[in-house]
Amino acid sequence: MREGRAPAGSYTDDTQMMIGLAESLLRCGRVEEQDLAGAFLARYDERRGYGSGTKTVLSLWEAGVPLSEAAGRVLDGEGSPSNGAAMRVAPVAVRFFRDEARVITEALRSALLTHAHPEGAYGAVVQAAAVAAALAGHDPLAAAHAAASVDSLRRRLEDLAGTRLDPCKLGGPDRRVAHTATASVPVAVVVGSHAQSFEQAVTVAVRCGGDTDTVAAMAGAIAGARFGASSIPARWYAAPEDGQHGRTHVERLAISLAEAASDSD
Repeated sequence: MREGRAPAGSYTDDTQMMIGLAESLLRCGRVEEQDLAGAFLARYDERRGYGSGTKTVLSLWEAGVPLSEAAGRVLDGEGSPSNGAAMRVAPVAVRFFRDEARVITEALRSALLTHAHPEGAYGAVVQAAAVAAALAGHDPLAAAHAAASVDSLRRRLEDLAGTRLDPCKLGGPDRRVAHTATASVPVAVVVGSHAQSFEQAVTVAVRCGGDTDTVAAMAGAIAGARFGASSIPARWYAAPEDGQHGRTHVERLAISLAEAASDSD
């Protein structure tokens, strides 16, 4: 584990954990909890800005707490309701988008490893369903609503569905989207589903305020699935870090996951 601050252009914990999930999926062909936990621990870097709940779970794993118990010890035994599982779940959608049921089960399995609270776990399911639907050429908002088996998530999606792309309404009166899955995942789904371009999706998500990197990551995943990699503005494409596990590595992971999905036909 490393501490400190990452330089400008560095990705945050959203991408760091997404990389770990993608690599584990490619190794195992499914969500395999032991392998995924090892990937998260191996890639942990404090400079990426991890949330407190995830840091607690990782620390418990290092202390020898069983994987099946650690997530349930967060927040006095309630589990984390945050968006930490949803922000990283896109690789599950890419790998299994041709099988809707598999997307749901694998997304839930990946989420429960760190997020035992129903809102945190099913927030990831909703996000994965939206990305998978977009990849399949279907309506991501409808898919997200169908996957929202937790009342708070479903009601929030219904409340925002007609809001379109008004950051003042999406972000609330104080323009700060909270880090809970219920507060943030529906915002990302609506933005990613209604945006007319990848750039608009990410820009509007950031303008909503609050947990901007995560909301933009989720909205961008949906919009990216809708419009394709070519929709990313060149100036944005060139900006992120591109070291050993940077942009080029992420591109290779995405291609490998897409190929694995095709091979499953």
